[in-house]
Amino acid sequence: ASFTNINTGAVTMLEKPEKPEENVMDTVQLWRDGDVEKFDEIVIKYQGLICNIAYLLLRRDYHQSCQIACQVFASAYHNPYKFHDEHSLKIFLCQTLIAMSKERLKQNDSHKDELLQELLEGCKPDKVSNHWTAGILPEKERLQGYILDNLETLLFDQMAAIILRDIFTFSYEEISAIIKWPIKTINPRLHKARIELRDKIRDVIYNGM
Repeated sequence: ASFTNINTGAVTMLEKPEKPEENVMDTVQLWRDGDVEKFDEIVIKYQGLICNIAYLLLRRDYHQSCQIACQVFASAYHNPYKFHDEHSLKIFLCQTLIAMSKERLKQNDSHKDELLQELLEGCKPDKVSNHWTAGILPEKERLQGYILDNLETLLFDQMAAIILRDIFTFSYEEISAIIKWPIKTINPRLHKARIELRDKIRDVIYNGM
């Protein structure tokens, strides 16, 4: 199977992948019956969705999102009977992605803490300015980047819920299954997360960058 060579070169911010075709489970069944090359078709159908969500969840780290996407499809490849229809296949992939991304971010934060401690014990690093981008990036791109910067400061589940609902238009039922939130709590939790994000970017929206 080609999940170790996922074509992530087409990962595009906020680009919604095409919806899978209706014969996904026919493909899955052929794969279960021994036609292992059929799994390549599953990867092709879902790699856009998984790679784009991974890219946002992992703070727009391209290389890590590629790695996690490969691991997600590897997990599906080794668990062919975890899903019984097209909906559960999509949910399984996203559940696996959420769990792996959450664990990767914990590892990243732990590593950053160790690096910070090393810096504090050594010489003080020079402050690096990022204002050089102010006159180069288009206004819309800079605003989008600022919104995503602040989105990444939310709690992981809040960030994931906003990404799934507001960017990739997952249903409440799908979000409940993926994040493990009770269905009746989805709306109020999303509302709270949106308010927190709005408050973080209020000055930019009203005053400009």
